[in-house]
Amino acid sequence: ESKATGTIKSHQSFGKLVKYQIISDAVYIVDKIASAMHIVGL
Repeated sequence: ESKATGTIKSHQSFGKLVKYQIISDAVYIVDKIASAMHIVGL
């Protein structure tokens, strides 16, 4: 019982970590694209 609860909790925090990683990667990519567009002059 308690082991299952602990597993669920760790999965939830892992999911949040992955979500945060994806968001930070997306922000970085968007920033790169924006910089590239600015250099090109769009």
